[in-house]
Amino acid sequence: MKKWYFTFGCGIDEPYRNCYTVIEAENYEKAREEMVRLFGRSWAFQYSEEEWMINPQEDESYKIKCRLFGHDENRTEPISQAELYNLTQIYY
Repeated sequence: MKKWYFTFGCGIDEPYRNCYTVIEAENYEKAREEMVRLFGRSWAFQYSEEEWMINPQEDESYKIKCRLFGHDENRTEPISQAELYNLTQIYY
């Protein structure tokens, strides 16, 4: 089983605005099916574990994002999207 991360984004109404959830599933499609079953289609994006982590060395806009969201732009280790964007996890 792999972990898949789903965001709701800033355009989603409460109670899920700026939240994310994690679904464990065999593959992309099964995770997506479970997400739709649980939350319908009112969510933003799906990420693999690899995509969920942002590497400062590889993301050209990393420093801008850090300034916008109040993080140390000189950080060198990877940061999760949840930490970078100040997202709250939803447990179901």
